[in-house]
Amino acid sequence: MGGYCDPSYYKDKSIDTIETEVEMYIDGCRFKMASWVNLQLEHCNAEDEREFDYAQGSEKGPGRWGELKKEWTACKNGGMQSPIDMSNQRVEIIRNLRKLEKDYKPCNATVKNRGHDIMTKRT
Repeated sequence: MGGYCDPSYYKDKSIDTIETEVEMYIDGCRFKMASWVNLQLEHCNAEDEREFDYAQGSEKGPGRWGELKKEWTACKNGGMQSPIDMSNQRVEIIRNLRKLEKDYKPCNATVKNRGHDIMTKRT
């Protein structure tokens, strides 16, 4: 054994010296932890880069969706693609609908958070 874990390490040291060394050790740990957290946050930000967003006028916004990926050209050339038009002129409100009936059966599935939505895929 040796170093901070060995009681003989502290034998000839004053309490002030020990306090200073402990504070320096704790500061070093704080620095390492802060550096680690910062690296983790940078990693999270990189993973969170979205293929598109909903901000009007942005480079990845609804007005440009059809240009972002080849398979999304329908968003530019089609007539009824997202974002869905929910204006009163196109939406009919039906006030006296029956209660929604659900008939879910248990199954194995994978749930994936894709940043802009949550996808469920049966496995």
